[in-house]
Amino acid sequence: MRRVRVLVCALMLLFVLLLSEASTSKAASQSFQIVAVQYKWNPEVDYASPATFKATVDSIMQNVMSQVDPNIPTLVAFPEDIGLPMLFIENDIDILRSATTFADAIQKLIERHLWDVTLFRLRYGVDWVRALFLERSGAMARAYLDTFKEMAAKYRVYLVAGSIPMRPVNEDGTLVNDDSTVYNLSYFFGPDGDLIGYQKKVNLVPSEQYKDENGNYGLDLNAGTLEELKVFSTPFGSVAIAICYDAFHYKVIWELVKKGGEILVMPSANFGLWTREQQSDWLNSAWLATRHPYGLKWFVNPMMVGALKDITFEGQSSIGVNWMLIPDRPQMNYMDLDPITGFLSIAPSKDQYEIVVARISREM
Repeated sequence: MRRVRVLVCALMLLFVLLLSEASTSKAASQSFQIVAVQYKWNPEVDYASPATFKATVDSIMQNVMSQVDPNIPTLVAFPEDIGLPMLFIENDIDILRSATTFADAIQKLIERHLWDVTLFRLRYGVDWVRALFLERSGAMARAYLDTFKEMAAKYRVYLVAGSIPMRPVNEDGTLVNDDSTVYNLSYFFGPDGDLIGYQKKVNLVPSEQYKDENGNYGLDLNAGTLEELKVFSTPFGSVAIAICYDAFHYKVIWELVKKGGEILVMPSANFGLWTREQQSDWLNSAWLATRHPYGLKWFVNPMMVGALKDITFEGQSSIGVNWMLIPDRPQMNYMDLDPITGFLSIAPSKDQYEIVVARISREM
């Protein structure tokens, strides 16, 4: 009988331990971490080669991991246009270094690859800048996909790789469609390194169009459509990506909400000074998108800062929550505005490299 009692007690203890472990595991699954990488341009150095860029991102990811709990699922987001200087990443960085303006660098790059760019121009009936992107997309895709795919797998994180203007490609680098389209694309990788999917930017700013309002030539990108917008499932919620200007548009946000989006990722590159007016206007994007009680629950807005030749970028990266989930949360806001509810964490600077982190509970 004594042996039986001992066995029963042992089984009961084992059951309690298993129950406790299951409870802990369930609690952990209810939490996740969001990280916004505020990337500061140093294109003449960071984009010298694919290996150099990968080493730069690897260093950033080491910093990220030093600030998060490795046992909790983590979503890391990089800013818009982080892939743009990859136009020069294979043996052409000298052009970027010597150019006075970014437009001048584009012109010199076309001249260096004139024969190949001309072939794309004639084949697809497009203008010079679009032909350049068509010709360069192969090298850009290799550097971009290889870097972020490896970083997601190495650090076991969900990773939104900012955005890159290029032809849409599959995970293996093959073209989705062999046509003349070039989009501002944001790729999303899982912790196994596999591609979860990508999002196209729908609403282009003037500099992304064929010509801006002053008649200056832009990047000549194609716009995505509302119907093409996707929401990506993860164990901690559905991720909805709206590339910068898209998050200012109600139709984009509503489409993402209808498709079940919960976590809004807004990779951004604000080319302009971070004035009080800019800060006030920025509240009309991700912060406003998480104000509806039945809409998006959380947001992360990583910002590009620094200078890309003659173009200055400023902004404060942020992470926020639908105020209905935690109405008594401490208030905060961008640097020149009065504190409000809805933010969980904001970068202290507008022009420096920053890592912004927030731990999220789905019970919020």
